[in-house]
Amino acid sequence: MTKPGIKRKQAPKKIKIPEALGNRLCGVRLYVFILVFNACVHIALFFSYEQTVQSSLRLFLSFIFFIYPLHYATDTLWSLRPSVRNILSGKILINRKYYMNTVQKEVDRDALLPVTVSVAVYTESNEVLFKTLSESLAAIRRYHEYSGLEANIVVSDDGLAPLLGGRCSVKKAEELLSALKNNAANLTSSEKLAAERIAFYRKHKIAFVARPAHGRAGL
Repeated sequence: MTKPGIKRKQAPKKIKIPEALGNRLCGVRLYVFILVFNACVHIALFFSYEQTVQSSLRLFLSFIFFIYPLHYATDTLWSLRPSVRNILSGKILINRKYYMNTVQKEVDRDALLPVTVSVAVYTESNEVLFKTLSESLAAIRRYHEYSGLEANIVVSDDGLAPLLGGRCSVKKAEELLSALKNNAANLTSSEKLAAERIAFYRKHKIAFVARPAHGRAGL
């Protein structure tokens, strides 16, 4: 219980910062509106003055000339919004994919180690699995380029065996790959899903482990 007369401190309000800033956040509608406004002004001037070839050429060049100043003014007004201003001034520190206003820390590359990314898989859809693994492949590629060390992925696929009736052997995997390549119509829906997984692993040189569906530790 709080004592009378003592105000409880309110927790600081969390500020939600979008992943993308700038044009990706405000969109292109504002810029299209400015472009249309610029065109309307010059069209009005065209009908207000003598309609000659010389005046038309001048108005056209004026329209082209004012595109950049008007868009620059739009960017400036957009950056004056309090949320954007606090980010640009560094009052709010963020580190996002498309924008960062924090100092990147120096990393001792000699202290880095080889990395193996372990991904556990069960009955997730292949679309989700392939997207996750593609992102992991991109991450280990960047790490390898930065550090020069080995970076690998190992998938613990506990979904292959259930898809194949309980077990997945090397022989079965080879048969599935051959059938997927030559006559996929003969595969059941479960076998096709399993074959697509194995084909993805082989294509991207991803090591994987398929445990039996029954009689294994942990179940």
